[in-house]
Amino acid sequence: LGCSMISQNQKLFLISRRSYLRSGPRFKHRGADAFGSVANFVETEAILELENTIESFVQVRGSLPFFWKQEAVNSEPQLGPFGRADLQAITKHLEVLNSIYSYEKVIIANLLSLKNTEAILTNRLKDILRKLHMQIEHYELDINFLLKSKPETVENDVKVIADSMKLDLTLVTKVSDKFLIDKKQKTLVRSNCLDCVDRTNLFQMLLFENVFSTRHANLVNKDKASWRKLWTQQANRLSELYTGANSTLNPHSLHSSGLFYGIESGFRSLSRYISKNFDDDLKFEAGKLAISESCFSARPSFLVKKPFFPMKLLFAFFRTNLFEAEQSDKFISELKEKIVNCEK
Repeated sequence: LGCSMISQNQKLFLISRRSYLRSGPRFKHRGADAFGSVANFVETEAILELENTIESFVQVRGSLPFFWKQEAVNSEPQLGPFGRADLQAITKHLEVLNSIYSYEKVIIANLLSLKNTEAILTNRLKDILRKLHMQIEHYELDINFLLKSKPETVENDVKVIADSMKLDLTLVTKVSDKFLIDKKQKTLVRSNCLDCVDRTNLFQMLLFENVFSTRHANLVNKDKASWRKLWTQQANRLSELYTGANSTLNPHSLHSSGLFYGIESGFRSLSRYISKNFDDDLKFEAGKLAISESCFSARPSFLVKKPFFPMKLLFAFFRTNLFEAEQSDKFISELKEKIVNCEK
């Protein structure tokens, strides 16, 4: 949750709600399961509160909704044989979206590269969408390519896509002491890149600005810096949860040279590499235990020394950032009880 005070009667709230299902870390959870749940699924709502109105725009992000996995950063994504399982997974995922949001239309925005290993995933998505019995509006934007070659064009390219989507928002008007819904959002945009963190956050930020600019262009342009700061904070928070380090992209990337963009991304990628090799296994098992998804069927190699098992697990539990500090006492006691049961 983030809040920016524009003026005394103008506030911007940014709320992200991250699903605990298939929540990561990234090389432990990719793609979808048979129930339509996808890795790193996040709903983000931007709320603009003015003197007599409240405006809201909701977007979602999530890993590509079919069966695939990836073992390391530079490794090629591994796909299963194309068939009924993938079709059922994406169909179930779209049904889940429709049941949660009840919007008239869902649009898929794929931000993966159209070349190199990411093209494998892009082509599989195209194949699946062609086989679906439902019509899904689908857009592609290779943000990585644009940031390296023509970063100044990214904002305009996203604006072109946003205009063609014909997006709307929810509008609530305050009359006396009551709030009346004048208009409801009808279209849900579902964005994804490889991790659904860096490029996705940049795209969602620009999409949000475009939607709110249709009614408040002067306001958006005037306070763009403070609003983008909120998105940067959110990007870092979500990136830490899924990758173990801050986001490699931020609004400054739109105006960075290719060299600076590469150096900045390189340092963040190094942090993620360290997290993947030293933290991810422990965080993954701790997160599963915290939500009662499973107990250890066998003691992992990194928990060989039995006396240190609870302390290491508790440490990893808080590294997953599932709960705030003021709630810690309650959850520590519950977690200790689960640990005892697993030990038995």
